[in-house]
Amino acid sequence: MQLADKISTMTSLIKDFGHFADLYYTKFKWTFVRFYRSQEFKGKLKQFNNNFYKTQQDLQFLLTAQTAGDQQKLLLQTEETKKNTETILDHLGQISPLKQSAVKKILNGRALNSVIDDLDTVKELSKAINDSEPLPPNVISALRGDLESLLSKNLDQFTLKLESVQKVLEAAIGQSTDIIMHKLESGPHKLIDDEEVAEIWKGQ
Repeated sequence: MQLADKISTMTSLIKDFGHFADLYYTKFKWTFVRFYRSQEFKGKLKQFNNNFYKTQQDLQFLLTAQTAGDQQKLLLQTEETKKNTETILDHLGQISPLKQSAVKKILNGRALNSVIDDLDTVKELSKAINDSEPLPPNVISALRGDLESLLSKNLDQFTLKLESVQKVLEAAIGQSTDIIMHKLESGPHKLIDDEEVAEIWKGQ
């Protein structure tokens, strides 16, 4: 029961992370939006990282019934993965000194938070940090919207995407199974590419 609970916890974590990633790459796809909300995103991602690390440790403890050496090796690998992820997260939202200078010039002494409702200034800032796509008029909601509320609103859409992918995978697996079973039921000679050898094998 304990193992089943931990697997269920990991499954929920993966789904929650996938939901966050879906919103991050759609609602928050613009470089400036990610730059502006980087601290908030860092906090959320570090929370995911810590939860994954803790759950992975629990699972490894339950699954590793070999030696203490095996447990220690897995623990070190898990800690290394967590450390590497944290290093990546520390760089989230960082921009080059040249871009920092451009942003500072546009702000002209103003706090970044104070100009977020000014769409023209936001577009100017976005251009300064090289956003690949122009900002839409509704970008303010991506900058100002409460993260948890936006996640809640996006949940139904993400669930539909997840179910769609699951159906595609199930269909692909089912098709692959049918092909394998057909080959097995057709006889071993059907698995031989060389026609002459296959015909000889069939006649045996």
